[in-house]
Amino acid sequence: RYENDGLGRIGVSGQTSRPYPFFLGIGLATMGLLLSALLIRDTIHYSQEEATQNPEWIGPRSFWGSFGASLRDRTLLSCNQAGLVTKINDAAVWGLFPLFLASQGLDVVRIGLVAAIYPQVWGVTQLGTGFLSDHVGRKRLIVGGMLLQGLGISLAASAGGLPVWVGSAILLGVGTAAVYPTLIAAVGDSSPPMRRASAVGIYRWFRDGGFVVGGLLAGLVADAQGFHAAFLVIASTNVVSALLVAALMTEPSRARSFVRSSPDPF
Repeated sequence: RYENDGLGRIGVSGQTSRPYPFFLGIGLATMGLLLSALLIRDTIHYSQEEATQNPEWIGPRSFWGSFGASLRDRTLLSCNQAGLVTKINDAAVWGLFPLFLASQGLDVVRIGLVAAIYPQVWGVTQLGTGFLSDHVGRKRLIVGGMLLQGLGISLAASAGGLPVWVGSAILLGVGTAAVYPTLIAAVGDSSPPMRRASAVGIYRWFRDGGFVVGGLLAGLVADAQGFHAAFLVIASTNVVSALLVAALMTEPSRARSFVRSSPDPF
């Protein structure tokens, strides 16, 4: 039996349940640390081997040199902005969507259902989209994924009802799966081997900064104009992002050509 202790804490049979999700997280983090320390092998020698194929790739840049290169290179720039917009979507889904669904009268169980569908579809589908991008290229999936994310968010703004919101979450999940592994692969493809980790780190800085930008953007627009306006603004950023990728990105193929001609590192 669930009880409220008067302080906002929900417990079962008088016992608070608040710490248990944290115990699970601590256990998983510990497991990840042990697996990383014991099983993962360093891959730097593969990058060094690749760099010897092109001597101008040998040697890392300075931090600011790498950062500047990520802004000057059209492909890296397009990936950086697409990653940022993808995390703007995440911030909207986790921060704004539950509040919107609650305002429409959904209970906690149904809100949890809609919220859970998005990462489940994303997590399962990206197993296929990553494989697909190795065969059809990165650019198509990134452009299509950004458009799908925009469509999913605009669907939530334009219609109502649980089936519509579930469909919105599914479209968002498929769109995110199309871009999530593909953007990192495109950054790796477009970076010299001894500078690849820096390029990925800079991409991740832009991408994860989308949480901050998305939280502020969604909150400010929703507070000023309402939920529907916030969803439409965020959907529009996805369309603009897709157009920028289509205009700026050059299909990165150099790294895939090298991998096909090299022994299987696994």
